[in-house]
Amino acid sequence: AVEDAKAALEKARSQETASALGFFESLGTQDAKDAAELLKFFADINNYSGMNKDDYDPRGVTVLGGEKDATNLDLMLKAIQMMRIGNEKRAEAGVNPTTGQELSDLKVSVVMWAQAMAYANMEAYTEYHWFPDGAPVHAYYGENLALGRIDHAYEGWYDEEKELYDFVQKYLAEHKRATEDDAKAAAKEAGIVSHSGYSYGHYTTLLDNDTATGFGYTTNGRRGAATQQFGDGSYSYDDGSMYGVTRYSTLYSLDEMEKLLTDYKNSIDAKIAEAQANLDRKQAELEALMAKKETTAAQLKTAIDA
Repeated sequence: AVEDAKAALEKARSQETASALGFFESLGTQDAKDAAELLKFFADINNYSGMNKDDYDPRGVTVLGGEKDATNLDLMLKAIQMMRIGNEKRAEAGVNPTTGQELSDLKVSVVMWAQAMAYANMEAYTEYHWFPDGAPVHAYYGENLALGRIDHAYEGWYDEEKELYDFVQKYLAEHKRATEDDAKAAAKEAGIVSHSGYSYGHYTTLLDNDTATGFGYTTNGRRGAATQQFGDGSYSYDDGSMYGVTRYSTLYSLDEMEKLLTDYKNSIDAKIAEAQANLDRKQAELEALMAKKETTAAQLKTAIDA
């Protein structure tokens, strides 16, 4: 009985259950199954054997539910809070600065989320954008990556780069023959610089007319990594045919996804607590039984000696 109780507790605490993998499998939809398959792929070191060794770091292999891994349920909830900030920045901007099109809130694609988590885990160690080959599922995406200051990623991606972008656009409007490089040189002289130097690609990527997103947040590596991916929810799935098939994710609002994930985490926490309590009871019963046997044996020995 004690061994059964231990097994039940281990199952409740397992990487498969208490992680993004278990959560995606609980959703039951085709895209969630594909997201789970993607995570299993990146959690298996054997699947990296065909990759160039310069393109990955073994320490960045996904550890499902690991304390600092992006697939940890608490860090997934943190990722949702980060995505909220991103939507706030998009609402503040209002429109795509390049096209003038109105922006909407980004919604979560579970496939893109799975991909962003796996990429963040690796990028925390490679410290550059990762482009792995061989995965059975691949979301079409653009990506912003922050290394260090991960809780303040949008200060770099939006606040700092917006200042540079606005300066460059104003300079170009006032100097008709100037090039973008001329404008950036003027920004340098004016002391206007973004966290990435003289680039504002994170800013324009955040404010593109995408509809879907996923966010990987990990505290692994020297500085941690925050990886946000953007797209339309489409992804390719390797079904064995020459080109695979294109599938589309269900898109969830941040409120919807937060409720689903919170409910799942609460259910897992409850199962762990129940399994732990059951194990404690079984161990107490066993200890009481052993104590009773010892008492009976002592009483029997006393009777024999008498």
